[in-house]
Amino acid sequence: MFRLQCNDKILLPFSGKGRSFYLCEKCCEDVKKSVKSLYRQCKNKADYEEQLKEMIEIWKTK
Repeated sequence: MFRLQCNDKILLPFSGKGRSFYLCEKCCEDVKKSVKSLYRQCKNKADYEEQLKEMIEIWKTK
């Protein structure tokens, strides 16, 4: 599971402060479905699709 947070319409790994949420690896496979959840969680419609794709690539390399 990946722990993330939204900060000023930017998707970030959890920093230890503020609200956060989790995404499982299976959820990250369907990026479009995950982005809809991010809209609800972050309470805005920023461009999270590209941000999420970049974070998934980083996690796969680790």
